[in-house]
Amino acid sequence: MDATQIQPIALVPPSTIDLDEKNPRGETPEQIEEDRSFKELRKSVRNFGVLVPLVTRRTATHKRPYRLVDGERRLRAALAENKELVPIHVTESEETDGRILAYNIHMLRKQWTKANELTSIKEIRDELLKSNEAMSDDDLFAKLREITNHTGSELRDLLRLLKYDKATIRKVQNGTLAMSHLIQIDASFLGPLEKRFPELYSQYGDAKLRRILVTKAENGRLGNTRYLMDKVLKYFRDAKDGKYVFAKNKTKLKRLIKRFLDRAEENISNIPEKMDAGPKAKKKTAKAKKKAKKKRTTTKEPDGVRGGNRFAYASLNITKRHLTRLDDIRPKLEKIAGTLTGEEAEYIKEAVCCLENHCFKAAALMVWASGISRILRYVGNNLSDFNRRSKEMSDRPKSYYRYFAKDFQKNATDIQDIRENSNDRQILCYICYKDIVSVTDFRKLKKDYETRNDCAHPTSISLSPNEIIVIFEDVYNLLLNNTRLR
Repeated sequence: MDATQIQPIALVPPSTIDLDEKNPRGETPEQIEEDRSFKELRKSVRNFGVLVPLVTRRTATHKRPYRLVDGERRLRAALAENKELVPIHVTESEETDGRILAYNIHMLRKQWTKANELTSIKEIRDELLKSNEAMSDDDLFAKLREITNHTGSELRDLLRLLKYDKATIRKVQNGTLAMSHLIQIDASFLGPLEKRFPELYSQYGDAKLRRILVTKAENGRLGNTRYLMDKVLKYFRDAKDGKYVFAKNKTKLKRLIKRFLDRAEENISNIPEKMDAGPKAKKKTAKAKKKAKKKRTTTKEPDGVRGGNRFAYASLNITKRHLTRLDDIRPKLEKIAGTLTGEEAEYIKEAVCCLENHCFKAAALMVWASGISRILRYVGNNLSDFNRRSKEMSDRPKSYYRYFAKDFQKNATDIQDIRENSNDRQILCYICYKDIVSVTDFRKLKKDYETRNDCAHPTSISLSPNEIIVIFEDVYNLLLNNTRLR
């Protein structure tokens, strides 16, 4: 849209501006009123007035000749504080262009989470289709790419999310459901299901299938957010080489999927387990069981570990060379258990469980997540400091941080915004910049982070017990037991 379509600032009574019923943020008036940042905005408006002009467009009504394009919170604050006049810009654009303008204003300021952005893209998409019903899917996709400046894969993920109902999207906005879960439900399960088993897809219907899978995600029966991609999607494929060929396993896969969908208590992990299971093995004789038990290397459980202890470890099957270091981890974790949040404790319990079952990649992911959770808790206490320090690091071309600061987020609005838009490297730089960890320790953590990334994607990395124990020790010593992060 041409900048000449926006008229200079005018001062008008806030009562002459009509609120947009389709709020791009996707917030209700109640959610806005209860938000702490809105209360701070009201205080600012009370003392200084509206400092940033609202963006409006003209309407045909006499009572309210303006319709809001951008600035709902500022307008609501001005109304609540009984301000006589507010500054406005007036755009002569049509409704679709107005929504595009609002989208770009918010994205430029980085004021939206992905969930908020999704609401705006949906409105833009609907307006584009309304104004041109003959628009093809390819043309619509190209237009949205031009408007949003997203890559093709990023936009495809956002459009996948538009297939969910408003109640589900609100759960993403409220932080009770991961957006990546919704993307993988569509990309790695529903899409392949519709292609391979169209009759099964039609039997349940799209809406019901999404409700089933979202409920399972909420109840922890859908694995982590990459489980569908890494463990389930392969069974829908026809591989030239390897074990999994769809045509060969079609009947078995269909039966397992139907069982998974029909039983609320059924976990997605049952599909890979049953697909990978060979013919039923013969029951071992008592003599064979005794012989196997004798061969197995186990470690003695410390006093009080089993039966109600916060970290109930299973028996460990690991070489003696690593037992000393592993046994040293246990009392350390128990010692700091009282300082952990529920989220941190859950990550650590999963990490130890994975470690003791030789799932080293999963253990690396979980223990790293506990450390990042600790840093985020610290960052959440002072978001303005995080933004200010990130800008300082970005603005110092000769500093140690110039290698990492190119894409630093510097306008975070809440902790969820940081979770979604800041990578772990920025968060590590932040605690190093504040001298919470030394540069040497930062390098250790950065190396652990790179290992964690290798574990999170299909790679040929192979971790030894010793390597994973080093990551546990770094996270414990430098993050979880760091008194400056409590």
